[in-house]
Amino acid sequence: MPAQRLAQGFAQRMGQRRGELRAARSPRRPPTAIAPARAGRGFTLVEMLVVTAILGVLATAVTLGVNSVERSHLGEEARRLQALLEIAGERSRWSGAAILWRRDKNGYRFDRQAATATAAAAQQAAAAAGGLGDEVLRPRTLPPPLRVRAVEVEGRILGEDEPVVFVAGVAPMFRIVLGDGVATRTLAARADGLVELEAAQ
Repeated sequence: MPAQRLAQGFAQRMGQRRGELRAARSPRRPPTAIAPARAGRGFTLVEMLVVTAILGVLATAVTLGVNSVERSHLGEEARRLQALLEIAGERSRWSGAAILWRRDKNGYRFDRQAATATAAAAQQAAAAAGGLGDEVLRPRTLPPPLRVRAVEVEGRILGEDEPVVFVAGVAPMFRIVLGDGVATRTLAARADGLVELEAAQ
């Protein structure tokens, strides 16, 4: 019996010793409860700066896109008016009738010059119905914010309803300025009867 107890005690001590050796060999891991959870942490300064920079780039891209669209509308309308003014001069030349161009609040229109009071009344009715009555020289409405900013003839600034007159294909030396509040395009009459579209400003 004493020998049996001695053997059991020795076996227990050896088991404890083996457990201590296994614990010493295995790497210790830090307790996970100490590490703070990321879900509860706020944004860092670097993250906020990155987000702000991205928003700034997007806002710039949108602004440039809108401006480019507005510039394209300005150039398109300026080229259209250039062509229509040259057509009006040609029609006045081969018909012998005076053709008037004048601006209004929303755009511009073409009319024929009346020689008599009866013709003037007929002209007013035609203007109310759509200008000259043809599809090409019909009244035009400019898309906002485009409008005719200024009209100058022979160095004189014309009023709101004063016309530019084409007589037998000959037009005075005029300058017409289209603008959208930021940029402008100027159309200038040439001595040969053509209309020059000046560079954007």
